Amino acid sequence: MKKMSMLFSCLYLAGSVVSAQEPSTHKKDMDTHHHHHHHHEMDSMMMGHKEMARLKGNEVSYLARENFKKDFGEVNGVNWERTDYLDKATFVRDGKQEAAYYDIDGSLVGTVVKKEYSALPANAQKMIEKRFAGYSKGDVILFNDNEINETDMVLYGEQFDDQDNYFIELFQPGKRVILKVDKSGNVYTFKTMNN
Repeated sequence: MKKMSMLFSCLYLAGSVVSAQEPSTHKKDMDTHHHHHHHHEMDSMMMGHKEMARLKGNEVSYLARENFKKDFGEVNGVNWERTDYLDKATFVRDGKQEAAYYDIDGSLVGTVVKKEYSALPANAQKMIEKRFAGYSKGDVILFNDNEINETDMVLYGEQFDDQDNYFIELFQPGKRVILKVDKSGNVYTFKTMNN
């Protein structure tokens, strides 16, 4: 009940603010202000990435499906899903789980393949063993970039410059770390989460 009354008082306040001004100018101010603020936040978060357009609706684009056929041929049991920024096709090829990501224009951004930990460059493995000794290892994936397409990639909710990279998830009670490992075996912390 309390929640309801809170809500009403908020609505009432908002109502009185709007009526205190010309609604039209108020709306315009709101929009520009809101947009600007949002944009600025995105910029500092993305560090100079051009802001990716969120995909509208939840239908996977026709182009993505068509291009997938061109890129991978007829694959059985493809699962399509529309994520915030990219259309994602999940399928099994050569007994390995793969996912292909398509951008707003329906062109392939890259593929993600599940890998074994042993696939990581040896120097990266040493480094991970040393720095993250107490962690248990989760999934290892390899992101294969489609060099022709300039669109940035999004994994684990983070945008990054396209290039071929491994990602590995590490766990500790209450904590999850995603590391990015490049082909030379350099290890970067990609994302840290408190579970």
